[in-house]
Amino acid sequence: MKVNEAVGDDEGIATAKANIAYAKSLYEGAGNNEELLKASQELYELRIAELGEEDKFTICSGKNYALGLCKASRGGEARDLLTKLLATSKQVLGPHHNTTEEVASVLKRL
Repeated sequence: MKVNEAVGDDEGIATAKANIAYAKSLYEGAGNNEELLKASQELYELRIAELGEEDKFTICSGKNYALGLCKASRGGEARDLLTKLLATSKQVLGPHHNTTEEVASVLKRL
């Protein structure tokens, strides 16, 4: 099954944009953080709308968006988002799920 068939064309495009922005940020360095932040936010918001806040992919997108917020010196927003994501992930996926542990790990590093 293609990604676009599973989640819709808009999400496939948003995912591709986020992946391209991430690759560019690795290549170009800190100068591309704003593009990465925007693409991460777009994907996170789209997944909330299409999959809901309790979906594993939405939580992962939120974690990536929070990392972008940190790079943009918006640590308070990142911490708030990660705290919300961690509570959701614990409730929906369980405290020992990989996604829950990844979110917890990122939150600890802030």
